[in-house]
Amino acid sequence: MAGPDPAVKLGSTPTSFGRRVLEFVEQPLFMLAAGLLGGIVGVLFYVPVLVVCGICIGLAFHRAKVVAGKPLLRKQVPVYAGLFLVIVLSLYGVHVLVRQKLQEARDYGTLTEPTTLLSGDSFSNVEVGDSGVYLGVADPSGDGLRKLLGESHLDVKILDGKLLVSTDVRDASGKLLARLLKNEWQPAKQPAIFDRNYTKKDLEIIDDRGAVALQVRMVADHVQLQGKWYHSDGKQTTIMKSQNRPGYAVIHFAVTPAEQDDPMQPGGVEKIDPIFKYPSATHLGQLISSQNPSK
Repeated sequence: MAGPDPAVKLGSTPTSFGRRVLEFVEQPLFMLAAGLLGGIVGVLFYVPVLVVCGICIGLAFHRAKVVAGKPLLRKQVPVYAGLFLVIVLSLYGVHVLVRQKLQEARDYGTLTEPTTLLSGDSFSNVEVGDSGVYLGVADPSGDGLRKLLGESHLDVKILDGKLLVSTDVRDASGKLLARLLKNEWQPAKQPAIFDRNYTKKDLEIIDDRGAVALQVRMVADHVQLQGKWYHSDGKQTTIMKSQNRPGYAVIHFAVTPAEQDDPMQPGGVEKIDPIFKYPSATHLGQLISSQNPSK
């Protein structure tokens, strides 16, 4: 007659495979390895670390046998369900807090020191389109441009290699119709009579007639600017390259509509060539094939 199996301790009940796996996972050495791996992953993705923390809390509760031997349905299931709910809510709160702090850190690191490319005190390095004419030469005193900037609140900055443009948009009577703030309409809904399109280095606004109202392009070491702005008194400022005379620019500061549309005035009937496809809702960031991307 064969004796008892020496591998099985007398009086003990063999445990199931699932129970043995759980006991293995609960071993301190396994939890240490999982914690170290979670920490490494957490350098780039913090969510896995939170998941590991939650699992560790649950396993620690189980290993401590807090409710061992208690009725399964009346005690163990409600306690584990409550613990699970507390862990999920707590870790979700930590997740929201960490995400908020990371966003604040990114904002602080990127939005506090933008580089101004166009302002009332800095405009000499602004070219009128690709005409080769610079505003510092065309308007050496800066009086006309300062008036334009004051009326339109035109602001051009670069941030992390991205062009950010802000400006007010008025109609021919001088009424404020829309405001663009860092490439986005304010409020967020796009005005029905305007559209805008942009890439990291280019931005353009067109009016209800499809005519270009503003065009800003960032090249290697300066900004190319073209546009037509209405003032609060109904006068208009035009800054654009001449299509009829290469190497020349059309610049009118605060002229009347009659003067602006006078065919005898230089550029009176000229238009600014668009660089983007429209509508932007279906062509966001798409340049017209004939236009080379900014260098």
